[in-house]
Amino acid sequence: MCSQPVQHISEYFIKPSHLSQDSKQVIHLATWDLAMLSFHYIQRGLLFRKPEAQDNFIQVFLQKLKDALSLTLAHFYPLAGRLAKKQDSHSFVLFVDCVNSPGARFVHSSVDTTVSDILSPPYVPMIVRSFFDHHKAVNYDGLNMSLLTVQVTELIDGIFIGCSINHSVADGTSFWNFFNTLSAIFQGSGVTSPPIHERWFPDGYGPFFRLPFTRDDQFITRYDAPILKEKIFHFSVANLARIKAKTNALCKDRAVRISSLQAFKLLANNFEWAALQLNKTILEHNDKSVRKSVATWLQTQRPNQLGQLADPGNIVVSSSPRFNMYGNEFGFGKPVAVLGGYGNLFNGRVTLFQGSEGGGSIDTGICLNPKIMNALECDEEFLDALNSSRYQLKTPARLPYLAKTPQYIKSLKFCLNLAISVM
Repeated sequence: MCSQPVQHISEYFIKPSHLSQDSKQVIHLATWDLAMLSFHYIQRGLLFRKPEAQDNFIQVFLQKLKDALSLTLAHFYPLAGRLAKKQDSHSFVLFVDCVNSPGARFVHSSVDTTVSDILSPPYVPMIVRSFFDHHKAVNYDGLNMSLLTVQVTELIDGIFIGCSINHSVADGTSFWNFFNTLSAIFQGSGVTSPPIHERWFPDGYGPFFRLPFTRDDQFITRYDAPILKEKIFHFSVANLARIKAKTNALCKDRAVRISSLQAFKLLANNFEWAALQLNKTILEHNDKSVRKSVATWLQTQRPNQLGQLADPGNIVVSSSPRFNMYGNEFGFGKPVAVLGGYGNLFNGRVTLFQGSEGGGSIDTGICLNPKIMNALECDEEFLDALNSSRYQLKTPARLPYLAKTPQYIKSLKFCLNLAISVM
């Protein structure tokens, strides 16, 4: 199952349909852009079922998608550019050159596998990682690689549209805004949410930041993920409402009302304490705290390292179920799944997706060491929150536990809930 390799058929470079005067200017990188240079590209894509056989179907579709991409890049023009660097003997500056670039990359590929082969296994198949460009590339590689690649992979009975975008140029909000705009233009609509290209800089800094390095190995590391299992757990609207109601009923401070996102899996801890922690975290994430974190980074101006997040005890939640994922259509109807690639995977990585059933449901992609994943699948409290026949409790006695696995699972359940609240 899924053993056939992905075959690349063709590739093109797509430029914006037109360039405005603004698009001919360089794009300066802010502190949080530069902090991401050692992280991987964002890799997300949509799986569709292929329509009934039509003459010359794929070629017509590919051309229409390339045309839509060119029009979309006229608004998201930095994604058609390249990173550029100016170095002296002590430091360098980095920025986006929107003009001197061949454009965004467009890849057409195929694989001899089915939609069922992708969705039926209990864990996300490794073949999905081949549905994206920029495998293991870090954002600093944007000096020599495209900042955006759209890869269309033909399955026997499906189509996968995967986008990989440089994470120093775009965040998750910008990623899905681009995807939504590409879908809208493909369908003949206009741009509803124009991208914002202007960066914010603290007083006395910018628009260029000089990074105090002369060699790449002084600030760039390349993290290789160990063997991991990735599984997508589905939390239905009904189950989220049930958890929310139970949490609010047990919270003594009636002035504190917990949303379904804040309540999601809080059941593993003291409700009153957890509710206060959630509200404290939200209230403290303000202008003052953001400026303080920027000021702290400016003291070293050293990019963050992905390997630091990959500590065995860490749990990191990313993305958001509020992003419009299933509203993207390209002539095949609604997507059947949202999937990610290799980028930024490590033990304890939790990714939130809009639920496939809509209405506020959440699909949670959890990436763990295989032994810890088995332990999570044995946790009755966690599976009770799912409350679905699609998940079956495994037998704990047959599972090899790590030394601190029970404590880690408890931390995973709570930290997932706490982090979700600020998404």
